[in-house]
Amino acid sequence: MKARICLSFAVCLLAAGFAPAGDRPQPSAGHRKMLDWCGEFTITGKTFTSPFGPGRQIKGTWIGKPILDGFAIEGTYFYEGKGPSGETQAREISTYDPATNTYQYVFLSNTGYREQAPFTVDGPVAAWEGTVVIDGKELRFRGRDRDLPDGTGFLRTAEFSTDGQTWQPNMECRHIRVAPASDEQELIRLEDAFCDAVVKKDVVMVDRLLGEDLTLAMADAIHTKAQAMAYLQSDEFNLASLDPEDLKARIYGDMGVVTGVLRWSASDGEWGRDRITDIWLKRDGRWQMVATQQSEIETTVDSAQLSAEMKKLAVFAGKWEYDGEQVDPPVAGLPFGGAGAFSGTVTNRFILDGAFMESTIEDKSPAGLTRTIQITGYDPRTRDYVLETFMSDGTREHAVQTVSPDGRVWTSQSTMTSGTGEQALLRNVVTFSPDRSRLASVVDVSTDGGQTWKHWFTSKDKKLSR
Repeated sequence: MKARICLSFAVCLLAAGFAPAGDRPQPSAGHRKMLDWCGEFTITGKTFTSPFGPGRQIKGTWIGKPILDGFAIEGTYFYEGKGPSGETQAREISTYDPATNTYQYVFLSNTGYREQAPFTVDGPVAAWEGTVVIDGKELRFRGRDRDLPDGTGFLRTAEFSTDGQTWQPNMECRHIRVAPASDEQELIRLEDAFCDAVVKKDVVMVDRLLGEDLTLAMADAIHTKAQAMAYLQSDEFNLASLDPEDLKARIYGDMGVVTGVLRWSASDGEWGRDRITDIWLKRDGRWQMVATQQSEIETTVDSAQLSAEMKKLAVFAGKWEYDGEQVDPPVAGLPFGGAGAFSGTVTNRFILDGAFMESTIEDKSPAGLTRTIQITGYDPRTRDYVLETFMSDGTREHAVQTVSPDGRVWTSQSTMTSGTGEQALLRNVVTFSPDRSRLASVVDVSTDGGQTWKHWFTSKDKKLSR
């Protein structure tokens, strides 16, 4: 059996922590407020003629879920036709800064469009304002979400300006929360419980949720409940994380069908995405899973789809493992703890039709285990690569990266803000081996605005697979 059990999971799942709770920062009330924006919403409305194109009707879906132990939320947009900025799908990551009581979002679409701005929440209104470059021209944008009086969702309006003085409407749409039938909601809740139980190896809960006549259809063979339970309790079981996408439940009398896509990783660095179907039966008033099936989804992107700039990032694609040594950071409160050794795994893959690269990192440092999500894109205006990083301890990082003509040396400079508000500048130099199968990374830190730099850590990476 492979290094996991095929599962389906709830859309809004708070990732389980691995370090002792007393040693890790906990999400604040501001972070927990973001849970209100999780779930599935339908989108209906219209755009007005703007630099994005002529006005049109828009219709789509938003699915939001917590990530990084509740310190951020990730949302996915799916549109029937084109969305407000011309996309058919997009992702958005939002975080909260308790030091300033403000939120920050990063919006990425499969057209390559990128938008970032801070926003504030005042009662039923969330408001944001920022700048963006379209066709070489800098535009200002602003918008607000206002909760509907009946509590079913919110109204979103957005405007743009070429001079910051006069504003024109860009979009108006309603986001209405999808209210599933009670049985559908219960199945999603049970999938959530099943996910949590498997990761924790909670044998009692898993046994309760699986029917004795379970059929587990995987790529290598068909397994029984007894085989699945034995594998769950064995030393071979090494499931590390699970990330569901587009989960849906349908009810047919006393039978329920849950479908979706599962992104998973194992502690040995293995990872992938599976399309999943779970069958549940209601017996004596209680739902039990009686069949589950998975099929692997190709995780690569055709290189023909990539722009010339994104093709250069292909050298990072795949699974890597690394180890290194760090010294005490010059600023108290930065992640990873004090001096010592560290190790971890990195999985890099292209997303949104190759318009961006996503990195998922699990780092074991003196401070414990930190999970990280990093998104990399290319800014044609500055001709730089732009990286946005979100860590499970609340740390955020914004970086600008350049590459040498031969593609071997990548240099980035960034601003890191810890979960408690401490800031520092970072400089990272990555050098690939001639065959691109290994790399070395050296990171320095500055606390005086880049005038002087101190060494922080060095790591060496080895590629495991493409």
